[in-house]
Amino acid sequence: MNQAVDRSYRLLGARFLRKQAKRLASQLEPVCRADHVEAVHQARVASRRLRAALEMFGECFPIESTDRWKKEIKRVTRRLGPARDRDVNILFLAEHLANLTDPAHTRGIAAMLGRLERDRARSQPKAVKAVEQLWRSGVLDEMLDAAQAICDRGKAKSVAVRSPVAVKRAEEFLAGRLDAVHAHADGLADPTNVDEHHAMRIAAKKLRYTMEMVSPVFGSALDSPLLAAKELQTLLGEVHDCDVWDEHVDEFEQKMRRRTLKYFGTDKQFVS
Repeated sequence: MNQAVDRSYRLLGARFLRKQAKRLASQLEPVCRADHVEAVHQARVASRRLRAALEMFGECFPIESTDRWKKEIKRVTRRLGPARDRDVNILFLAEHLANLTDPAHTRGIAAMLGRLERDRARSQPKAVKAVEQLWRSGVLDEMLDAAQAICDRGKAKSVAVRSPVAVKRAEEFLAGRLDAVHAHADGLADPTNVDEHHAMRIAAKKLRYTMEMVSPVFGSALDSPLLAAKELQTLLGEVHDCDVWDEHVDEFEQKMRRRTLKYFGTDKQFVS
């Protein structure tokens, strides 16, 4: 931990870290039950916000701790990914299937839905293992204790989260995040540039998280930009979903073609 770090800046980071660590901890048990789709989503969001906070405020905590915190939080984010992706796919297809009546349409979608549900079931043990490993690591308790200690000292000394240093650091991080979004903007003109679409979505998400982290410094001045960043992230998320579905449907069709050809000797029923 850098002792020269501004107290206001340190308090800003500690408050955000404490909030997200509590949020992540509250979702871990529901994730293990596998009956709460939203829990997986909220756990991943909280873990991403924690990673963003550690990137921005890592110097406010002991480096020997933050390196391990980053590693453990990144692991749980990554291992919950397949479960969350399948939850999104299943919810979308189930809703779409419920509105269809033509058997010619429902059979294929029902088959794809069944495959996704099997994939989701296979991903659950990995999600549970990730949660159990996070608990055993003690990382969340360490983060909460460290953040609470900073908050307690800040309260005792009447430290405010706004200071010239905190404002300057917040502005620097926001400028960097905004530049990252702009760097991928040209890719939107090409509907086939999936990699750039994905990169811009991630950049927009990081911009939004950074705005959330520093909003106590700027107050209501970030309200409108934050809404705009959220809308941009949502729109880019929809583009990403289309990119993923395009790839997923092609993969599913090819698999079904091979299976049909193997059992029936022909795949003429597939329309090219």
